[in-house]
Formats: sequence, structure tokens, C-alpha cells
Amino acid sequence: MSHWPKTSHIARPLYEKMRENKAKKLLQGVKETYNTIAEEFSDTRHTNWEEFEFFAKYLEPDSEILDLGCGNGRLIKFLDQKTVGFEKPAYHYVGVDNSENLLKKAQTIHAKQTFILGDQLAIPMAENTIDLLFNIAAFHHLPDKKSQLQGLEEMKRVLKKDGYLFITVWNLWQKRYIKPIIKTLLKCIFTLGYYRFNDLFIPWGKSKIPRYYHAFLPSEFEKRIQESGLEIVEIFAVKNGQKVHLKESNNICLIARKI
Repeated sequence: MSHWPKTSHIARPLYEKMRENKAKKLLQGVKETYNTIAEEFSDTRHTNWEEFEFFAKYLEPDSEILDLGCGNGRLIKFLDQKTVGFEKPAYHYVGVDNSENLLKKAQTIHAKQTFILGDQLAIPMAENTIDLLFNIAAFHHLPDKKSQLQGLEEMKRVLKKDGYLFITVWNLWQKRYIKPIIKTLLKCIFTLGYYRFNDLFIPWGKSKIPRYYHAFLPSEFEKRIQESGLEIVEIFAVKNGQKVHLKESNNICLIARKI
């Protein structure tokens, strides 16, 4: 159903520009939020997510690995565990994040690794250089189709041919998120679609600072990957490290390949 006003031939360009400006503000807001909550957020990110196990079989010695939206570098612990016994160098790691404060935490925890200030929409890496690209719980912060496709195009650019992309996004269509879902639906109605039904704001920790999330529908998530030209290897819903039906899941995982 279209949310355009009746005078769409006049209002649509302006409305589209407003949405584009909104997307930019949301992206900037995500960056500012993570800089604000960096200390508390980092304290909650030291253990491996069980979903990582689905990606372990793709690890090979001497792989070039990009951790996009790396936060405090929690993925490194998983990589170290899964590459024990690999010929040295086991892997080459670069972590990229747009939060200066989280990168400072990452560099303190993992002093020997490389971290670079950057963004999903403009990855500071050369093209065709990465074997394995991890985007863990970051892609859902891109607010619209334009930014999502731009992000995927950047990921595809830096991947080598036959390189793999691993993405996880939260499944936000759960009972525990019913309040922000209702608030978003009301906001969508009262702003005539300026805010979309899946623009969610989830309070963070003790501070209750709202973090922005795009609540992907599974079909929408799959469509974005297809539109990017990446080959979907597997897409599945998970909970506690097990593949489950979407309605029971906490996260949606994607494995894709650059062809």
C-alpha cells in the first residue's frame, strides 16, 4: 500500500528528499549512540555468539578477514579458537567501525590487531582484497533500501571473487519488542509513512538510550541480497545456536558469495 499523499506528482520529490534526510539523521544517530554507550556496550560483548559456529567451516589458513561493524573486536576470540592448529599466519584481520570510542576499546583489548575508522557505506579497503567479510548485528542499522544496497555494494566491492559474506540481523518481530513495534506503527500512521512500520527504536541498557534498527522482514532481507548480485548460499533463523522456525528465533543469519 502506498503512503504517498493524493498530490503525489507534486509532493513525491519533496517527500522523498525528506525521507533521504531522515535516513542520514538515523545513521548519524546510530553513530552517536554507540559512542555514548561504548563503555557499557563493550562490557556486554566479550563472549562468542553461538551463531558464529555456522561460519567456522569457511575459515582457512591465511585468510584476509574483514570485521565490519567490529565494535570492541569480540569476533577475534572466535577466530583464535577456530584457527588453532592452522599454519601461521592463521588469518589476517582488520576491524572497521564508525564509533571512535568502540575502536579505542577494541585496540586496548586487542593491541596486536588492526582497527580502522570507517563505515558500512564507505569501507576503507581496496577492492577484491577480502576472503571473508563478517557483518555481525550491524546491517540492521541501515535504515532504507538505498543505504542497504549501497552497503552491500561496498561489501561486494572489497570481497574477492568467491569470497564469502556473513551477515546477522536481529529478528525484531518478537513478543519482547511489542512496545517499540506498537510505537513504530503509530508513528508510521501519524507521519503518513515518513517513518516506516519497521523503523524501530530499542532502548539500550541502564541509560535507556534508543538505538535505531531496521526490522527486516525475512523476504525483504533476502530480496536485498538478491538485488545486490551476491549469491545466497544459505539464509536461516537461529536461536541459541540452533536453526529454528522464524517465529521462535532471535536472529536471522545469511551466508552469501561473490560470484
